[in-house]
Amino acid sequence: DKLYRYVSTRINFIALELGQRSDRAELRIRPLEPDNPAIRYVCLSLLSCLDTLCRQLLGRHATQIPSDISMVGKAPSSPAPTLPGGSKITFNSEHYNLSWPASITDLPLGARDADVATLAEARCEHDLRRSLSAQSIASRVLSQPQRDLGETPSIDEIAARLNMSTATLQRRLKNEHSS
Repeated sequence: DKLYRYVSTRINFIALELGQRSDRAELRIRPLEPDNPAIRYVCLSLLSCLDTLCRQLLGRHATQIPSDISMVGKAPSSPAPTLPGGSKITFNSEHYNLSWPASITDLPLGARDADVATLAEARCEHDLRRSLSAQSIASRVLSQPQRDLGETPSIDEIAARLNMSTATLQRRLKNEHSS
């Protein structure tokens, strides 16, 4: 959830989506640019970094849990990055994807330094608020169904996710000439 929420504050040429498999915790990358070797390289680098970041967030609990990175297109001629814990990278997939066994979502976050974690969380929240304030309400609403596993949320659910009342959401959409 933290990876999903905060990566969007730093990268604007991809969209992040949650995967739809019940046995895996998945984070999918959907490039907003046409697929090409540079995009594939960036996606592989980003997924490798996200794998590492997730392991750092979970600390010792995630050292030997294998992850899977799926890549669109054929394998590059250069060697793929080495991943820890028996993780693997596969190519010729339909999506750019990082997945873990679903049980990883039950692991506690590592608590190496609570003060640093608190500062990092505050910074991420600040950046997320700043990023979201630059988006129109209509675009924020449209991005909400992508977060669900195939179910379209109600307007009340969307308003709650956007931290506003249903009436405020409807008023702001009306101000943008949307509904």
